[in-house]
Amino acid sequence: MVALCPPLDAACACAQCGFGLCHLALFELKRRFYRRLWFVIEERKMFYFRRWMVLLVLLITLLTFHVGLAQNNNVLTVTKVDTSAYPQIQVLLSAPNGDLPDPSTIQVTEDGNVIAADQVEAEERRTGVAVAVLVDATRSMRGQGMPGSTDRMQDAREQAIAIAQALDFDTDLISIFAFHRDVVTVMPLERVDGGAVANTVNTAEVLGPIPDKPGGAARRPTVDDLLADERAFSSFSPAVSRAIDELTNPQTSDTYILEMLPRMQKVIVILSDGCDDTLDAPGTATCTIPLDVQTKLQDVIREGNLSIFSVGLGSTNANQSNPRPPLQADAGFRYASRFELLQLYAQQVPNSHFFPLFTNDPNQADALRESFRSEILEAMVNRGDQVIVRYTSQVGSAGQQRRIQINDATRQVRTQFEEPRIPPSVTIIGEQRGDQLLIRPETLYSQAPLARVDYYIDGNTVPIPGDPPMFALDLSHVEPGARRISLEATDQRGDRSVRSQELPVDVPVPPTPVPSSIFSPGTPDRELTFVEAMNLFLFNNIISLITLFIVIVLAVFVLINPRGRAAAVQVGSRVTGVIQRMTRPISATSSIGAAADFVLVVRQGGTIGAEYPLPNLNTYIGADPSLVDIVLSDPHVSGRHASVNREGDDLFVTDLGSTNGTLVNRQQLPPNTRVPLQVKDMLTIGGMTMECVWRGAAAQGPAVEPSSVAQQPTVAYQPGQNNGNN
Repeated sequence: MVALCPPLDAACACAQCGFGLCHLALFELKRRFYRRLWFVIEERKMFYFRRWMVLLVLLITLLTFHVGLAQNNNVLTVTKVDTSAYPQIQVLLSAPNGDLPDPSTIQVTEDGNVIAADQVEAEERRTGVAVAVLVDATRSMRGQGMPGSTDRMQDAREQAIAIAQALDFDTDLISIFAFHRDVVTVMPLERVDGGAVANTVNTAEVLGPIPDKPGGAARRPTVDDLLADERAFSSFSPAVSRAIDELTNPQTSDTYILEMLPRMQKVIVILSDGCDDTLDAPGTATCTIPLDVQTKLQDVIREGNLSIFSVGLGSTNANQSNPRPPLQADAGFRYASRFELLQLYAQQVPNSHFFPLFTNDPNQADALRESFRSEILEAMVNRGDQVIVRYTSQVGSAGQQRRIQINDATRQVRTQFEEPRIPPSVTIIGEQRGDQLLIRPETLYSQAPLARVDYYIDGNTVPIPGDPPMFALDLSHVEPGARRISLEATDQRGDRSVRSQELPVDVPVPPTPVPSSIFSPGTPDRELTFVEAMNLFLFNNIISLITLFIVIVLAVFVLINPRGRAAAVQVGSRVTGVIQRMTRPISATSSIGAAADFVLVVRQGGTIGAEYPLPNLNTYIGADPSLVDIVLSDPHVSGRHASVNREGDDLFVTDLGSTNGTLVNRQQLPPNTRVPLQVKDMLTIGGMTMECVWRGAAAQGPAVEPSSVAQQPTVAYQPGQNNGNN
């Protein structure tokens, strides 16, 4: 049955078919209709979806960059913040429209602190501009150019030469690239020489007349012809990427370029009539910026020192585009110009400009070339003039971010820099403190505390270390007379300063040391008076009288109160201990003359020249008068700080576990370890340095019993007081 039914029409009017078959046929038609309708709707949805996605991508791209047509060119930009001489800062200011600020109106603020006007220097100077010229060398450049030109390639050559001739030989740099399927380096970045550039441009094969395509001009090219024709493709955007690399990181060893390029504004000039036309899509123009080039552009836009001047060659009108005779149009190629990509680059890079260089009217050609000169060439040259602002930054710590704001009368610009790591800077000063001359460093700036200061006398290469914490110079190590003293400082990071200027110093002869004594009546060339004799008697017997008085008091106390005997014995024991420490007799093995053999002479920190004799076999030094023989009233000295021991004619010094240590010749001693003390050695305890001096043994005699030796008094050092004779 079904096979006998004729084909179903829209009305299903077949009378022979049953009602059920017509019903099924109508259902099938409806199903197919709605399915087709669904596919159409989905296709329309996808069409609009794709359209909106393209618009969204374009919008995001435009928002990523500054739109050149809407930007305000009356702005200031920062080319570079130079911290190579930190804390001296140099900021290079540029004005894209050529309206540089008046140096006298410059105001600088760093981290919110206004720099005083007299601390800011500003001057206008030509620092140079670096230019990369990109010349389109594709087959479409055979198209019609300006009146009087053979083709657009001739226009490109003329403008490339004009660019070079407009630049300054002394300061500016130029590089030239051609692009077709590949990017060809015509001239790497070098100093401008207009004549040399003109010769290079006119003789470069890639910039010469464009040859006929493979197979001849009349034959339509095959795919093989296109693949064999390097002029059939355009590496427009790869050429822009190559130019950015050349202007930011040139492969050169020229010291002038490497030194000056970071201080220059950069300009890319593009001379072209089309868009990208890549190898994977022959004959298909792409007028969008590739993602990798967008990323590179964003980096240089952040730097704020790049402009793109795109120059459109030829006409967008197909009737004014074909080559002029005797040149022939190549079959299969269009010569109408497309400026979308040129305009896009100019729009998306701040302070850039697009200029169409074409007219078909010979009477307007000269005026158009003059406009090109003023809008492109002069704007390019003006990029090389900048205002250099100098001031001194406040030294803080390495790596700290510093924010700068610079204003003129109407504009302002902000930037920032990272504080570099620098060595300390110190100078040497001499100041009089009382009767002493103090030579010490004065820190001009330092990012870390000082750890060491070395002094150099009369240019000597062997330094004398300064004594912390002030790192002052111990003049006892310097020969008396006229001297020239300089210093170098090292901070706790190990960074060392440059040597300071020399300070002329007249080092005085040290005063003749006077033996320390508490009482020194009379002189050898006159007799003692009765009063002086009585004073001497009382002084020599004062200890005995005190002891006798204490014994009498204890005896009376015991006789009156027997219960106090135990207490009296305890008190007597303590008093006896104190008296023994005060009297501290010379050992039976010592001699009378030993009292004058060795002395410690103060060289720094106390009364210069004061002497402390070493009469005992064991002489204790410290801050507690009840425990030591030589008392040093210094907060850095322990109660019982050190001892000096004598064995024959040899001396030994021992640090008795002091808090701040003991030094011999600036070397710290290990605790509780005997170390030899030689003549002329420097013994440092607390803030005082003493020299071990041998006085000779002229008064030596036979050994005697301890009881027959006069007791030596404790010698006390008081800072700022004279410990010599009165």
